Amino acid sequence: MPPRLRILLFRRLLTTAASATTPLPAPSLAAPKPTDPSLLLRLCTVLYQHQNAPDDALNRRLSALPLPTAPADLRELFLQASARFPLSWRPVHRLLAHLSARHGGDGSSNFPHSPATAARLLDVLAKSSNIDLLHSTLHALPRGLLSAAAIRAAMRGLAPAREVGKVAALLTLFPECHRARVLTFVTDVACSTCRLPDVAEKVIKRAEHRHGVARTARCSELLVVAYCRAGALADACRVWNGMGRGGLEPGAAAYQEIVVTMFKNNRVADAMMVFDGMRRSGVPDAGGGCCRAGHLGKRGRKGRDPLVNFESIFVGGLVKAGRTLEANKFVERTMWGGVDVPRFDYNKFLYYFSNEEGVAMFEEVGKRLREVGLIDLGDILSTYGERMATRDRRRTAMNGLLGLVQDVSCQTSSKN
Repeated sequence: MPPRLRILLFRRLLTTAASATTPLPAPSLAAPKPTDPSLLLRLCTVLYQHQNAPDDALNRRLSALPLPTAPADLRELFLQASARFPLSWRPVHRLLAHLSARHGGDGSSNFPHSPATAARLLDVLAKSSNIDLLHSTLHALPRGLLSAAAIRAAMRGLAPAREVGKVAALLTLFPECHRARVLTFVTDVACSTCRLPDVAEKVIKRAEHRHGVARTARCSELLVVAYCRAGALADACRVWNGMGRGGLEPGAAAYQEIVVTMFKNNRVADAMMVFDGMRRSGVPDAGGGCCRAGHLGKRGRKGRDPLVNFESIFVGGLVKAGRTLEANKFVERTMWGGVDVPRFDYNKFLYYFSNEEGVAMFEEVGKRLREVGLIDLGDILSTYGERMATRDRRRTAMNGLLGLVQDVSCQTSSKN
């Protein structure tokens, strides 16, 4: 046997022997048993009827129930019972106190929490607006149970109550290396879920001054997007200018949202200035989504030639696509401003010609727009037409490939 082959075989035998002697991983925790519906009904009845009773009376009635003792079964029972009281904190809190005192497991007086039970408890306390109990419970939980769901549930109670100090104190529950990421997550929840960008901005300032946590570019971007969606363009511009002074580069979402909001407020010059800055920075626009989402102004942008503007292109395209009713409504809205007609979406017009036939139309429209000085708008429509044509080709090719696969499978089955 050659020496090299002998060495490889020896290594193979060593690897096999080592894998054979390696101990198997420990089995996972046993799954909880299904909760008895009759037991759950009796438990919830006792909790509801005696939620204001003295502790001795409630504990005596709860002790008479055949509650499980296994930690997994206790957690499942707590989840099922707390789901019956989503807006009432007292039954859930008193059940938790009883289970912690009598059925903590391992002789301890602590309830065997999991991330799911901790998040459910915080969610009930937040929805019932018991801010003090929510804050104390949040700080009493072990750090390993503070998952993203738990922080999100706590924010749903603290942010609407405008408890800026308590929200900023959440950062102290985590190591310093994770506080910037936690601040970004808290800002995201306050802006996206709670829709309170003013609270999020105050939390960021409190975190900077009290806890020394610097804001990230993502935090400022979330504030800009939330302020724009709330209609507070002045606040969005203030945060935007602060990003420039702080050396933070906005992302595509912030660029798109502020351009759209400026278009909707008829600040076309400022919107195009920001849009040009976005293109110089190399931020992708997803085929002209900023200008299209902003509807290019409420009346469309016009060039020097009165016959070449987006309104004439829009109406002509609708007529060519057979959408005469939509074209008539658009003309009525243009001629008679008081006519109550639905707000038009230019994306529908672009969708009608998002195929191979629309490529030539988009090229011709882009050429004519460039001739009258609307160079940026011509580039947007040309780029959009190219991307939609490519998408149509990919879709056609994929359909042909699927048909070929089906034909091959049918031939194989017939041969068998």
